[in-house]
Amino acid sequence: MSPRQLALPLLLALALTPVARADDVPKPADVAAAKPADAAASKPAAAADAPKAPDGLWHGSVALGGALATSNSATGTVNANVNAARETVVGKWSLWGIGNYSAYYSRGVDTTTANTLRLGSRYDKYFNEQLFIFGAIEAETNRPAGLSHRVSTDVGTGYKLLRSETSSFDLFAGVGDTANRYTSGVLAEGVQMLFGEESSHKLTPTTSLRQRLSVRTGDGNVGSLTTFDANLATKLVGDWTLTTAFQARRSGRPPVGAKSTTSLLTIGIGYKF
Repeated sequence: MSPRQLALPLLLALALTPVARADDVPKPADVAAAKPADAAASKPAAAADAPKAPDGLWHGSVALGGALATSNSATGTVNANVNAARETVVGKWSLWGIGNYSAYYSRGVDTTTANTLRLGSRYDKYFNEQLFIFGAIEAETNRPAGLSHRVSTDVGTGYKLLRSETSSFDLFAGVGDTANRYTSGVLAEGVQMLFGEESSHKLTPTTSLRQRLSVRTGDGNVGSLTTFDANLATKLVGDWTLTTAFQARRSGRPPVGAKSTTSLLTIGIGYKF
């Protein structure tokens, strides 16, 4: 990781530290002062679609999928998808991870056709009910496609466009430093502008959808990168779900011999916590 990438999160450490403010926590006196008649009058409108207060606990999902086919040859695939978040009144930590491995065996020869891993983390520091700033880091490897590793660090600001009991929608923008190391040994590094949106929706009592789109625009050295991730989870029994995940990626400067656009569709069993 370059010095510039290390400097970005360090410079914002103080700004992003989740220090509670006095006005972040409801005062008992304020709660006690509310009149029962006023509360009863406002409850139908406020409770109709109001978002739940954050509980400060980790929530998320883990999904696994795979396939195996054998005849004169054998093909196997394993994939995983992880998302987790912890939200308080002052901010939110988010973690995500996507992995996919596929291999082909024929006539005594093993060939790896996919070996992708992407991990990331972001912290949002809330200023008020709509505005926040964030710091994020993401790392990725995809050696079969010629990418030894990619590391991106970003800082920026976001706006909570929608918050309700069943839906959320955020817009965000920022700037970051990205370093791409290819399997050929070539290193491409540069500054990228980041734009994106993300949302979650409770479609039915048993089905939820989560999606995220990010667009990175960069100079000719590092190129641009667009990623889209979507996850549809349907409850089976208890906290177990049937999970369908889709990922698409477009690189403005792919490694030599690799396609600029790749996609992955998986179906597996998930667990929500």
